[in-house]
Amino acid sequence: MPRIVDHEARRAELLQGAEEVFATEGYAALSMRQLAKALGVSTGTLYHYFPTKQALFDALVDKVVDREVGAIEGLRLVDLPAELRGPALLALLTSTEDAFGAELSVLMEAARQQGEGRPDFEVRMFEANARYVSATAAALGVDRDTAEVVVHAVAGFMVTRLLDGKRTPFEPLVDLVLRLVDAAAASAPPAGA
Repeated sequence: MPRIVDHEARRAELLQGAEEVFATEGYAALSMRQLAKALGVSTGTLYHYFPTKQALFDALVDKVVDREVGAIEGLRLVDLPAELRGPALLALLTSTEDAFGAELSVLMEAARQQGEGRPDFEVRMFEANARYVSATAAALGVDRDTAEVVVHAVAGFMVTRLLDGKRTPFEPLVDLVLRLVDAAAASAPPAGA
C-alpha cells in the first residue's frame, strides 16, 4: 500500500529545518544540494517542494513574517490595563529577540547577494514592513505613522542589542513605546467625531 504523505506538513517541516540551516550557514554559502543534505532529504525531494533556492527562501520569509505578525497581533496592548502594558511588551521583545537576530542575519545576506538584480526582493521586504506596521497599529491602538515609528524603533533596539551582546536594556524602548501610545491616544479625535 502506498504511503500517504501530508505534503503541507512535509513542506512546513522542510521550511523549519531550512530556517535553522540558513541561520547558521548563511544564504549565499548554501546550494540546494547542501540544503538537502543538511535537512536529511534527497535533492529531488527538496526540489519537489521548492523549485529553486530563491523559492525556498521566499517561502521562509513569508513564514517568518507570518509568525512575527501573529506575535504582534497577539499582543493586543490596546486591550490591557495600563499597568500590564509594559510587562507584556517586554515579554514579547525578549521572547522574539533570538529569532530576530537569526532572521536578520539571513535577510541581510540575502539582500547583499541579490543586490539590484532582484527588485522583487525589495518589494517583498516593503510588503513585510507594511504588515508589521499594520499589526503594530492594531495591537497598540495607534495610527499607522506612530506604528511605523514604533516598528523602526524596535528594529533599531533589536539590532543594537544584537551588536552589543544584549547589554542595552529594553526598558528605555518599552518606556518610549508606551509614551508614543499615550501621546497617540491623547491626540486622537474623540470616538464618533
